[in-house]
Amino acid sequence: MAKETVQTNRYTSPFVLDGAKLTRILTVLEGRFTSAGAAFNPAFRVTLRNGKNLRVAALSALLALDNTLKNPVSSLEIVASTDQLGAAVTFDDTERNNIVVAVRGADPKVVGELFAEVEEQVERAMVRGWVPKLLGGAWSITELLLPLVLVGGLVAAAGTFIFSGSERLTVGLTKAAADEARRGLTGIRTVEDKINWLFEVERKKIELSATESEMDLAKFATWPNFFLALPILIAVGCVIYMARTCYPRAVFVWGDWDEHYGNIVSKRRAVWGLIVLALVVGIVSSLFVTSFQRFVPPR
Repeated sequence: MAKETVQTNRYTSPFVLDGAKLTRILTVLEGRFTSAGAAFNPAFRVTLRNGKNLRVAALSALLALDNTLKNPVSSLEIVASTDQLGAAVTFDDTERNNIVVAVRGADPKVVGELFAEVEEQVERAMVRGWVPKLLGGAWSITELLLPLVLVGGLVAAAGTFIFSGSERLTVGLTKAAADEARRGLTGIRTVEDKINWLFEVERKKIELSATESEMDLAKFATWPNFFLALPILIAVGCVIYMARTCYPRAVFVWGDWDEHYGNIVSKRRAVWGLIVLALVVGIVSSLFVTSFQRFVPPR
């Protein structure tokens, strides 16, 4: 018996599989099986979320499944096999290697060509882009919150120093203390006056550093920072919501999931629009409040 050639590849990616994409995969398989003189009798092995296994022999029967929202299809394996040629394509909702393509046969050329054609069709079902891959992964709430909170904290801290930067000088004094020290220069006449002036400046620096040695959380509680933090909090909530509900990892678009997936796509477009709107309004409001405060005398 001649040695068989086997080609297998595994992919990790979200996917959306519908009747049209399945038809193209089956068309490629049938064409190659027919040209190789092999009978083409595909079988579809379906696993539901509750673990129930089904086996159907026709695409029409597969697409006629209810695929309910509470108990949807979680895995689909397409198998066609004869003595001289065999192929299997698997889609499931596991975290890694959730798509598998395998082809075996006696003729290496036929195996290679069939594998390449099936792989091309399978890649069309994969969802491209870093956002679906990131939000469609198996992330916990903590893993989603940590980078978002870090970014939000950095933005808030940057905003604090940007919006309050006019109150401090690089010499380590507040603006009011620096102005007072500058006015004191006009009365300096003797060496003793210079020493006293320097002593007074250094004393104020030490006092200021002592009062600010501990983090002053009050400086973060400003209106500009509020308008910066609010859209960030809204964005964090929206991202967590979308990761949980708007980016399913494995989508089999037939039965009840046909209409449901259309609703998911519309929902996530609306949420992304809300995030953009919140960020724009937050930045504009923060800049407006900062500009307005310049005209309000400090208490």
